[in-house]
Amino acid sequence: MRLSVSLPPPPPPPPPRRPKRTTAIILVTAVTLAIAGISAYIILGPKAEFEVSSLTLSPTEAKIGEEVTVSVEVKNVGRASGVYRATLLINEKKVQEKEVMLQPGEVKIVTFTVVEDTNGTYTVGVDKLTKSFKVLTPATFKLSDLTISLSEPEIGEPIVISVTVENIGEVEGTYTVKLKINEVTEDAKSVTLAGGAKGTVSFIVTRYTVGSYSIEVDGLKRSLSVLKPAPSSFKMIEPKPESINLRPTPYFSWENSKYADKYVLEIATTPNFGSTIVYRKELDSSTREQTVDTPLNSLKKYYYRVTAVNERGETVASNTPSWFTTSIIVPDTITSLAVSPDGTKAVVIYLTGKTVTVVSLTDPPHIIANLTLTSGLSDVAITYDSKYAVIVAEFGPDYVVDLNILTFHEIVYDNPYGTGDILSQSREVITAPNKDIAFTMDLLNPRAGERGDYYGRIVSVLDVPSGRVVDYIYVYERGEREVPSGLGLYALSKDGTYLYLGSGLSKCIKTVDLPAKKAGPVLVFADIVGGPWNMELTPDGAYGLITVTKEYGTNHMWWWNIKQHQTVAEYKLPGYYRVDRRKGIAITPDGRKLVAIGAEKVGVISVANHTLVEEHYSYRETWCVVVSSNGKFALVGASGRLGILFLDEKE
Repeated sequence: MRLSVSLPPPPPPPPPRRPKRTTAIILVTAVTLAIAGISAYIILGPKAEFEVSSLTLSPTEAKIGEEVTVSVEVKNVGRASGVYRATLLINEKKVQEKEVMLQPGEVKIVTFTVVEDTNGTYTVGVDKLTKSFKVLTPATFKLSDLTISLSEPEIGEPIVISVTVENIGEVEGTYTVKLKINEVTEDAKSVTLAGGAKGTVSFIVTRYTVGSYSIEVDGLKRSLSVLKPAPSSFKMIEPKPESINLRPTPYFSWENSKYADKYVLEIATTPNFGSTIVYRKELDSSTREQTVDTPLNSLKKYYYRVTAVNERGETVASNTPSWFTTSIIVPDTITSLAVSPDGTKAVVIYLTGKTVTVVSLTDPPHIIANLTLTSGLSDVAITYDSKYAVIVAEFGPDYVVDLNILTFHEIVYDNPYGTGDILSQSREVITAPNKDIAFTMDLLNPRAGERGDYYGRIVSVLDVPSGRVVDYIYVYERGEREVPSGLGLYALSKDGTYLYLGSGLSKCIKTVDLPAKKAGPVLVFADIVGGPWNMELTPDGAYGLITVTKEYGTNHMWWWNIKQHQTVAEYKLPGYYRVDRRKGIAITPDGRKLVAIGAEKVGVISVANHTLVEEHYSYRETWCVVVSSNGKFALVGASGRLGILFLDEKE
């Protein structure tokens, strides 16, 4: 231990005192002692007294050999000058003394300098004051955990070699880590760590020659072997991931994989493949496309992958198994369709022609009948008990199809107004949720002498099993001049009480109270250029999800509060969505999802979050969509294909 003492400069001599003519008065303190009744007086003179305070250490943590300054404040609180002897104790041992002269009331700082050459904690004492300082252990480094990211890397593949460096001392320091490969220094890196801290030093190296290599970092050793490359990664070109409406013999194509010696195309019914593989084809390295030569089942979901394989059996897959759904090939563009509530059948009608296609949805799905009617068709709906399909035509007779025996008959209108008064020009049909009743909208011819465009509007109530219209509800009387153009059926409440009519051309919605057989006032939407084009009701009937065109080319989904007649939320749809098509949207029975069709897309909208959460590519232009009664799937009508999107697997 080395000590040094710093002394303050001597005080300046006092100024000369001017002699006084008066006699100095010496103050005395008389202490009276009473001993055996005799009093005596002892006279004492002034003396110096000292107070010691403010013991400080700087620094309180020091390195070995670093100076620590100890200082205290000494004050003469007596009435006479005097010398104070400051004694410095280190760990209760006297190591230094210092004397300092102080005048009455004078304060001086006494300092000592201490240097220690051994780490540890030291207690400093001056007078009755004590404090401690710490001498820290110097930086000392320990290496451990030598790791190699790849023990068998391929040629040209980056290898990360890492080692843990720990400063087991208490003082910050710097250490240089050296990496040797085959006993030759490859690289070196310096790391600075605080006392007690750990760090990782990593080196990235690459080798382009096959063979074994020894790795050493400061005595820590590992080894690695560089191998021939595995096939390089590659991507699928066709089909697009999570797409729908593929034909049962789908086409596949993919990018080239470097180092591949062959490709394996696999199709399975589950993402685990294994025993669920239904198609497997091995192809040479020059082949990067394949059309499935054995038809897959229609309206099914399949998972697919292409795997590149090299001569050592190493593989790389084209993708995390993605999926597609197959379609049923149909003769024309589907403009309307319906799925039976029991989920066993679907009925399809087309843009042109008079054909009705009945599809079995039981495994495997297939067409069970193509029925030819006598007029062009507009819409189709199936009754709640899945027994009948009601098919309407804008310019011809309407029909009921018995789905059990696959026969049909024409609907008869019992006309209470006289022959020729009712024009059956229904573009839409809606079936009741709990009885074999269907609703259509028809025209009333103008009365004699009225203008030819003064048609009335009625809702026709059809008893489906008998195929007869048994009741009518007036919507607009003949001769009324404010009849909305293009008025049609939009939605029916879940309890069958309210029927909602609408017109995208006239920008309005009208409500019909079915039990009361009364049509309410028309509600016109302002600040839009078109719509509502479609309407789906939430299960509680509180909101209508409607599509509108706010500006030309800008389409929106509105959450419309039916009682308050106001929009509470909206979502701007991408421009390719077909908001103006009949059955262009469909809601799931639980009200969580809304399926919407685009030109070549099918989207899923979260009803609660008011946003698009899924989007799937369709391999044919889409025209209409319906959701099954259990909410597990949506059928998508497209150009020449009937497709499917499964809904129960993704939130």
